Amino acid sequence: MNPCEKIKRLAEENKRDRALSESEIKSVWAALDNFDYRMATLIKLLLLTAQRSGEVASMRWTDVDRANSDCWWWTIPQEVAKNKQSHRVPLVFPCIELLARMWPYSGDSEWVFPSPRDDANHVSWMRKAAKRLRDESGVDFTLHDLRRTAVSHMGGLEIPYIVLSRLLNHADPGGATPVYVRHGYDNGKREAMVVWARRIYEIIGRDFVFEEIEGRPAKQAWRRIRKKAIGEAG
Repeated sequence: MNPCEKIKRLAEENKRDRALSESEIKSVWAALDNFDYRMATLIKLLLLTAQRSGEVASMRWTDVDRANSDCWWWTIPQEVAKNKQSHRVPLVFPCIELLARMWPYSGDSEWVFPSPRDDANHVSWMRKAAKRLRDESGVDFTLHDLRRTAVSHMGGLEIPYIVLSRLLNHADPGGATPVYVRHGYDNGKREAMVVWARRIYEIIGRDFVFEEIEGRPAKQAWRRIRKKAIGEAG
């Protein structure tokens, strides 16, 4: 009898390492054109920000700091973050455009992505949407694979590992990361998000976002896009 027969394999061996190729990213993004704008925007933000699906789904408008002129910051509260450490995520112009177009869909809800059944709660039916997206895009993946995809491609764009770690809000082995250290990587995180957003739009063959609003104050871009979105929805 083999003494190791009943010993379970280490969990690490079962971890997924799936990252979508550029052609697969393009197929998934294109398939989202057939989705409800609320869910399409949420899934696009998963890829653009490299954050967890539960964190993006539970985003509140009050979590988004729109004070900066070139980049806004989304703070994931510690009670929402998986590692229980609050986390600052840069929102560059493609993210701002998506959020501005979400405004008419949110109405008076505190949530950026309110449930269509009850706007007092945020969306929660992402598994069903993920299955439909796999079917329509022809790409076999999970929503969490989008987070891994973003990091994998950013690594290929020579974004430093320490910046990627801060973008993912990975806890330090020694314990909680001091607030001043977390904020110290803000510039690196913002620059990484700009590089990654540019690459996504190159992959999907679109560059109008940068031509249209790059170089303008974020607030001006937000107001203009939001006004247009409200008009289209009304």
